[in-house]
Amino acid sequence: MNNSLEMTALTLDEVRQAAPQAFATAPRPGVSAKYSFLPTSRIIADMDSLGWKVNMAKSNRNRSAVNKEFGNHVIKFFNPEVFIRDQDGNVESYINIVVLNNHTGMGSFKFELGIFRLVCENGLIIKDTDMGSFNIRHTGYTFEQLQETLNQAIERLPDVVGRINQFNQIIMSADQQKEFAQKAFALRSYTDRQLTEEELTEFLAPRRAQDAGDSLWVVLNRVQESVLKGGFRVTNSNNKSRKAKSIKNIQKDIQLNQQIWELGMQYA
Repeated sequence: MNNSLEMTALTLDEVRQAAPQAFATAPRPGVSAKYSFLPTSRIIADMDSLGWKVNMAKSNRNRSAVNKEFGNHVIKFFNPEVFIRDQDGNVESYINIVVLNNHTGMGSFKFELGIFRLVCENGLIIKDTDMGSFNIRHTGYTFEQLQETLNQAIERLPDVVGRINQFNQIIMSADQQKEFAQKAFALRSYTDRQLTEEELTEFLAPRRAQDAGDSLWVVLNRVQESVLKGGFRVTNSNNKSRKAKSIKNIQKDIQLNQQIWELGMQYA
């Protein structure tokens, strides 16, 4: 891996531009008096003081004025000192802390564990019984609670590395790769439609030299990138070939990420 690859932290202005809802100073008007307001900007500040920087911020495209100001947004954090090395000793990935929040009073605060691969700038989100999700309540939130949650995430790092090593050691046959791709495509398309052989070839094709190979780890990453970023050609119901679009909705992105991780576990 190229050692020149590294993570870049976003400035607060860049975060504000990508996810202005994170800087709301009050919840949506009319929420229940029982609702405890926890501004995402406070999480950003607290995470920063603990060494975790923002590397991605995103919000859904919203037509509603309320959602533009208070709606769902996701912030991804990394710590320069918390990373995973490849077999050659180079930094391959950083651990991501993924925060999904809104200030409408309609959804819960979610805190997920992810992996950000430098080579493709992909962010896998883990869905595992032994690692993955953490809970932080709006009510009674404290800096110490956040610190303890981060410590729990770091304690699970050896388990994450162990799982990646396991995935790296599993070699998938061509038929297994095609089966995996078809199942992942079905998660995205909501239909029973199967990709053709030609479509499968493009769907599974590595987009860079580092993703070539037949291990479960590289196949999972290739499939995840195709599912989330699109770019492969597929024939629609009108028998017209088109390029699949990227997934824009942040909740759907997280859901698909976790489903692909769970799918990978079926082959481990």
